[in-house]
Amino acid sequence: MLHIQKKPIYLLGESFGGCLLLAVAACNPTIDLVVILVNPATSFERSQLQPLLPILESLPDGLHFTVPYLLSFIMDL
Repeated sequence: MLHIQKKPIYLLGESFGGCLLLAVAACNPTIDLVVILVNPATSFERSQLQPLLPILESLPDGLHFTVPYLLSFIMDL
């Protein structure tokens, strides 16, 4: 019989990636995640991205994975 050892998934998020990482962790409570935040941009209420929140909230669940790509295009990263 095959024995599968469950190991945690390590995720690292820096700046706004830290905020995205927190959202991923919150949406996946059954996955064993180790979250490492480096200089997280957690003061979202003062962020230039605040006006985008209604648009982001209206996205269907299946499109949330596209948010980092959309933001990198918008912010010219």
